[in-house]
Amino acid sequence: MLSEQDYYTRGQYLVIRSYQPYKDFTAVVRLIRKELIPLSHTVQEENIPTDAELAARLSEGKCYVSCGRGRLETPDAFIHIVAEDDTLHVDMLAVSAASQGKRIGRRLMEIGEAYGIAEGCRIARLFVDHGNERAHRFYDRLGYQTIRYHPQLACFELAKTLPALAELAASLLPAN
Repeated sequence: MLSEQDYYTRGQYLVIRSYQPYKDFTAVVRLIRKELIPLSHTVQEENIPTDAELAARLSEGKCYVSCGRGRLETPDAFIHIVAEDDTLHVDMLAVSAASQGKRIGRRLMEIGEAYGIAEGCRIARLFVDHGNERAHRFYDRLGYQTIRYHPQLACFELAKTLPALAELAASLLPAN
């Protein structure tokens, strides 16, 4: 599994690595509070998740962070995913406003989906808040399709079929 990987995207180097709670928790919570909670229709003033609740949620599944220009930088984006049976649940993806448009979200989704494939997942699912058209278009471009709208959550459910590990491996081999 990925421990740390360097990427070059849109003219900048990017480090993506596994989430380290003691090092990254504050930055990830800041991203959740600034980039995700304001778009949520289910989170109100009286039920904003506490740090302890967010820590518990992040301890389930797998989390990767993007550290911008270097290994020692504060994370500017993250993805939290949970593999359950044959389904990869993309729980949260957030990219700071300053880092949006640099393909960081796309790279994090690729890593998240690769994790799901390695865990035997055949489908990826996620929710997009009603009114978050930018996120909806982003996931559409990644091949996700809208399955249904959940009025009680004010969210769209999206899904994408993931290739089997054998299919993925075959696609990476050079042609004869």
